[in-house]
Amino acid sequence: MMKNKLLTLYKSLRWKIYLIGLVFSSGGRLLADVTQPAGNPPASISNPIKSNSFLELLNAILTIIVEIGTPIIIISIIFVGFKYVFAQGKPAEIQKAHSAITWVIVGSAIVIGAKVIVVIIQNTITGIKA
Repeated sequence: MMKNKLLTLYKSLRWKIYLIGLVFSSGGRLLADVTQPAGNPPASISNPIKSNSFLELLNAILTIIVEIGTPIIIISIIFVGFKYVFAQGKPAEIQKAHSAITWVIVGSAIVIGAKVIVVIIQNTITGIKA
């Protein structure tokens, strides 16, 4: 009984103990990295995002979304085409295919129109600043 209580207590505390140990052990390394001997240039942090503004970051993200979304849209249109073929005149199946093609068109308009949305947001923000 006591062993089960200790085991339960250990399981509940082990992540907390681990995190506290991590904080204390990394503190010395942080100080060692920040303090530079005389004559060396000061430590600096480089920008890993490679974007200098929010709009550049948004454009980079949307470019990735469009590049990934375009093949998905094409595959979805082909899939819906197969749904129409396999419906074989059944009204319920044709209705499902109609619904699917509607949502594929809506999704593709959002993915492809994402760049237009960014331009609209950019123009709105610059209009508010001026």
